[in-house]
Amino acid sequence: MRSKIIATVAIIAILCSAALYLFLKPSTVNAPTDTVTDASAQPVGHYEEHESYYDIDATFPTVTPLRESAGAKADETAVATMRSYIINTVEQFKKDGNFANLTPEDTKTLGLDTTEVKYDLQINYYSAVSPHTVSYIFESYSYTLGAHGNTFYRTFTFDINTGKELLLVDLFAANAAYLDTLSVTSRDMLLKNIDENLYNADFAIDGTTPINKSFANFFLDPTSLVIIFPPYAVAPYAAGTQTLAIPRTELQSVLKLKYQ
Repeated sequence: MRSKIIATVAIIAILCSAALYLFLKPSTVNAPTDTVTDASAQPVGHYEEHESYYDIDATFPTVTPLRESAGAKADETAVATMRSYIINTVEQFKKDGNFANLTPEDTKTLGLDTTEVKYDLQINYYSAVSPHTVSYIFESYSYTLGAHGNTFYRTFTFDINTGKELLLVDLFAANAAYLDTLSVTSRDMLLKNIDENLYNADFAIDGTTPINKSFANFFLDPTSLVIIFPPYAVAPYAAGTQTLAIPRTELQSVLKLKYQ
């Protein structure tokens, strides 16, 4: 067991930014929602790690359309930003699992002394474009031995001409009450979209509080501002992920003219 711990510590010491850059191979990612338009057939990076207590499998872009529209430096910066997200997510997953320090008693208690139970982290992405942006939507599934796994998201939206990563506030006119608009619109859409047996007003209201954090997972497709709410954010787990495509024609009073 001691040799196993030493080996695991060594693996963690080796895993760093360089590792993710080396483990690249082609992969195919499908968009899970019809609001998405695939940006283009860009090369995909693939990182995976399979150990006694966990499996990790992640995909990420190695080139973006920004190379053609905003230049090589903008493309490299965007790719590095998204790779850093993968690195940090993997490292946090392994830190939370405390795999290097598990004792025989721990593994037995957790059920990890068999080959049938493992922690699991799966990260895939899809892309979307609008006339002025390209976005990457990372969907992560994490299983940590609970009753079920959980899904979470991280989106990256870049201005197609400058390569700048856009925050939600960057899409809207100065002093526009965009958070109030998004809050009201989202609540109306959730009431219509979620099955009445699963809809919970408290969930919906709490998850759409008019603050930037509520709408952090966003991207633009050809016609809409799309907001992603992961499980538990605005509804019980059984309701799943809620993806709201808000037509930009309904946001003209608050959006910057460029992004309308």
